Amino acid sequence: MNHRWRTVVLTLAGLVLLAVLLTTGWIYKGRWDVNRYKRQLMARGEKLTTRELEPASLPGAVGNAKDLLAGWTFQNGPLLRKLALIPAMDTRSLVNRSLVSKGKAIVVSKRPRIETFDGDYSWENLAAEIRTNSTVLDETRARLHSAQRFDFSLNYQDVTKLQLGHLGQLKSMTQRFSSAAMVALHEGKLQEADNNLTSAVEVAAVLENEPLIISQLVRVAIVALALPATWEALQWNGWTDGQLRDLQFAWEKINFAGPLRQAFEMDRAMGLNLFEDVRKSKPVANEFFNFQPVSFPPLSGEALSDWPSALFETAKTGADFAANSLREQIWKWIWSWPDERLYIQRLNWFIEATRETSRTRDYREGLGRFAALANGPAAQKKFVVSSHLLPGLLLFPKFARVEAERSLVIAAVALKRYELRNARLPASLDELVPQFLSRIPTDPYAGRPVCYRHESSNNNFMLYCIGEDQLDQLGDPTPPTRAIVTFADGLDIVWPHEATEPEIQPFPPRKKTDPPRGYMDPALKKRYGLP
Repeated sequence: MNHRWRTVVLTLAGLVLLAVLLTTGWIYKGRWDVNRYKRQLMARGEKLTTRELEPASLPGAVGNAKDLLAGWTFQNGPLLRKLALIPAMDTRSLVNRSLVSKGKAIVVSKRPRIETFDGDYSWENLAAEIRTNSTVLDETRARLHSAQRFDFSLNYQDVTKLQLGHLGQLKSMTQRFSSAAMVALHEGKLQEADNNLTSAVEVAAVLENEPLIISQLVRVAIVALALPATWEALQWNGWTDGQLRDLQFAWEKINFAGPLRQAFEMDRAMGLNLFEDVRKSKPVANEFFNFQPVSFPPLSGEALSDWPSALFETAKTGADFAANSLREQIWKWIWSWPDERLYIQRLNWFIEATRETSRTRDYREGLGRFAALANGPAAQKKFVVSSHLLPGLLLFPKFARVEAERSLVIAAVALKRYELRNARLPASLDELVPQFLSRIPTDPYAGRPVCYRHESSNNNFMLYCIGEDQLDQLGDPTPPTRAIVTFADGLDIVWPHEATEPEIQPFPPRKKTDPPRGYMDPALKKRYGLP
C-alpha cells in the first residue's frame, strides 16, 4: 500500500515538474523568439524605439506651432455654432436614386439660402459672422503660408501623456476656412474664395510630420472637409489660371502614404513600450483586463432587506475579479510573448506595404493585407494587447479612399485650367502633361492613372477612380448597399457634375437611424485618451 501511494505521489510530482518545465520552456522560447525577431528587424535597419523615430524639431517649428494655436481665436456666432460646416457638394437632396447614379451634386454656394436637414439659413447672416473673424483668418493664413514646419512638442515616450488638443483646433481651422470660401463663392469673390480654400487645404500639411495614426486620421478628416468646397469652386466661371494653379499646388503637396508609414513605425515602437508596461504595471494591466473593485453592500436599511440580491451581485463581482486576475496572470506568463510577436509581425507587414505605396501611390498591396488582417488571429481573446492595438490598421482603407479623392481633385483642377486656356476639354489626360500636370494622378485602387472619358457630344467628361472592390464599373456611382452620403460611396468614385434645378428637392427629414458623424473606433479613442 505504501509502495502504491509512493508511486502515485512520485508520478504526480513528476507530472507537475514536467508541466512546470514545459511552461518555463514555453515562456523562455516565446521571449527568445520575440527578441530574436527584434534583432533581425534592427539588423535590417528598422527602428524599434520611440526615441529613434521621434521627428527632429527644426529651428522655429515649436514657436510656429504655438503661434498658430495661440492666434486661433475664432469666435463662433449663433449660426456658426449651429453649422459646424456649411454643406457643400450635396448629394443627399437629389430627387431619386436614378439621378444620383448619374453622378450629380448640388452646388450649394449657388443656392439662395443654405439648406440643411434642420432648416435653411441666410447667407447674409453667415457672411456677417465670418467677417467679424476676418482678422483671425488673415493672420492664421499668413502663419500657414510663412511657416514650413510645425512641432507641437508631443511626448512620444508615453502614449498616456500625449497632449492632442491641437488636433481639434486644426480641424476647426479647416471648417472655418471652408465656410469662408463658401461664403466668398456665393458672393462671387473668387480671389477671396481661392485664398480661403488654399488655406483650408494647407492645414493638412501642418500634421504631415506628426507620426501618429490619430494625427494622420485628422489629416484625412481635414481633406474631407476641404474637398466639397473645392468641388463647388470648380463649378463657377471666372477663375484665372494663376488662382487655379495655386489651388492645384496646395492639393498636390499633400502626401499621405509617407506619413502613414512613419505613423505605423511609431505605432509599432509605442506598442512595444505598452507591452512592457502591461507586464510590469498593475494600473496599466487593469486597463486591459477590466478589473472592477469588489465592494460589499452596507448591512443596513434597504440593502439589508434585499441581502440575497446584494450577496449575489457581490459574489458575481468577486468571481469576475478572480477570473480577470487569473486571465492576467496567464497572459503575462504564457501568452504575452506570442501576443507581442503577433503585433510586431502585423505592423511590419503593413509598414512594408506602405513603403511601396509611398513610392507609387498604389494601395492595392496594403488593401489586400487589410483584408487578411480583418479576420486574423488578433481577434482571439488570448491576444489581449494586440487586439487592442491593431484596430488602427483597420483604418487603412480610409487612406486609400482619401488618396483617390485627392487624385480626382488634382485632375479636375487641371482639366479646368486646360479648358480655360483652350476653350475645350482634352481628348485624354495625356494632353495635360507637362503643362498642367507633371504626371497623371494615380488611382490608388488600380495602380494606374485615374480614368477619364471625354464626352464630345456635350463637351463634358467623366472622371473617376474604381471603388473599394477594385473592379472597374465604367464610372458607375450607384451605391452598392446603402443610400449615398458622399460622391465616394458609389461602386466607382465618380467626380460629380452640377445637378440641374429639376433634379433638386428639399432636404428630407433626418432619420433616427442616420449614422453618427465623426465616428471613431472606441479602442483607438481609448488608446490615445480621447473622450
